[in-house]
Amino acid sequence: MHALGLFLALAARAPAGTPDPEGVLTLDAVLTRALEEAPPVTSAKAQANVVRSRIDIADAASLPSLDGVLSTSALASNGLSLLSTSAQCSAADFASSAAAACGEGVRANGDVGVSLEARWLIFDFGRTAESVRSALLSANAADADVHSTSLQAAVAAGTSFLALSGGLALVDARKQIVDERQRLLEVAHGRVAAGAASPIEETRAQVSLETAKVDVRTAEAAAADAAC
Repeated sequence: MHALGLFLALAARAPAGTPDPEGVLTLDAVLTRALEEAPPVTSAKAQANVVRSRIDIADAASLPSLDGVLSTSALASNGLSLLSTSAQCSAADFASSAAAACGEGVRANGDVGVSLEARWLIFDFGRTAESVRSALLSANAADADVHSTSLQAAVAAGTSFLALSGGLALVDARKQIVDERQRLLEVAHGRVAAGAASPIEETRAQVSLETAKVDVRTAEAAAADAAC
């Protein structure tokens, strides 16, 4: 809220409809910035983007899908036979080694498999259509919330701007009254010194000046409250 007060304090220095000089904001500039940069507005816009993205998510069920599977396998073995009926194995070979009479060698084999599966939803009794419709309605509601939040931010900023602008204008007017009453006090003092008026006139002028100073402080406090 203090940041908003400083923001409006700068804005209130220029009347509505005047150009926007550097460092001074007009009412139009305040409303524009409130519509674009107010935290509630930016939060509502972000939420609307999230809700709008759910439309595509709901509609994705109606799109075709393609699944692919790639599988591979490999096997290697080194088999030895203690007893063999092959003609290449002799009785001498069998006698020399009972553990391995005949070697069958190294064997290796491998397999590769590829499969593709395509799917396309034809009819789901309106479930996908209703999901998309629900997402669209939610997106419309989120957009309406953005619009409502923007209007509320603009109204709040405009009201604060006008309140602060009026408060600052009142402070300036009260200060001018103080200057005028200061001059009246000087005139009264001169008249009393010249014997043209009684001392009560100077006293009244002094009281009037102090009253005007109190009014300035009151107006400044009201402007400070409007900035908070």
